[in-house]
Amino acid sequence: RERSLWLDQPEYYSPQPLSLPASAPDLPLSSPLRPPTGFLTYTPLLAPSLLRLNKGESAVSAHFRLLNAQLVQLRSGLALAQALGRALVVPRFSCLLDRWWAPHQGRIPGAGGPPAGAPFLCPLDHVLDLEAMARDRPFEDFGPHIHIREYSFLKNPRFTPDMRRSKLTITVCPKSSKECNKSTTGDQLKLSYGFTDEEVVIALEPFSNVAVLEFPSLLKGQFGGWASNVTKIRFENRVKDYTSLWCCKQAHPGHIWYDLLWDQSGHTDRHGRTWNEPWRPKTGP
Repeated sequence: RERSLWLDQPEYYSPQPLSLPASAPDLPLSSPLRPPTGFLTYTPLLAPSLLRLNKGESAVSAHFRLLNAQLVQLRSGLALAQALGRALVVPRFSCLLDRWWAPHQGRIPGAGGPPAGAPFLCPLDHVLDLEAMARDRPFEDFGPHIHIREYSFLKNPRFTPDMRRSKLTITVCPKSSKECNKSTTGDQLKLSYGFTDEEVVIALEPFSNVAVLEFPSLLKGQFGGWASNVTKIRFENRVKDYTSLWCCKQAHPGHIWYDLLWDQSGHTDRHGRTWNEPWRPKTGP
């Protein structure tokens, strides 16, 4: 798919109407078979300091510092995709370390590429569990299904030029801005810093027929979270096991799980561990 070689059905590339035709099956919002209403994309922003090791820092710590910054932005993208019923175009991840099934020095032996400690674009399944993301889960516990698309999706020739032109760019005003009311100019929309899921749904309702919603950034704090605690819990239940693991340190066990909720104090991870202290790379279980 990333190389535009996979032959998907035409509907994979087309946004679906907000209400399914009467002839379509009555699919619940949680069903992976229920089509998205459009697409959502964002540009990951990474400070240069994330792309190098600090003095005295281990390569593993630096790698997770880089990935965690990207996971915070991905979490906001997933939350907005779920709230809006759209498929998220997941950007490529930058990594510092390869993933392999044995201890290594940063690169798979014999694989070549940039030297250990230098950033490189890594495969999506180095970081995410794509099978878990596609799983059918009950709405009552996990909320609506979140569709994803590959990073090259919008450049696929099967994604038509008309669809590509149907785009709205959404800018989030700075936190310090005191005069940022929701406003629209042509194909651009401004939102106030810290908007909630309910606020963005209302703001974007007039643009339900736009194929692509583009966020130039989704840094921490720009998306302010959920208006309903029930919705928040369902979302966190869903994304808790969306991530995969990095392998391996010279330890037993040597793998370390990524965590989409790593910066949420007091959260319980996929293994039932409650994090009241700052998150750190921890091997196992």
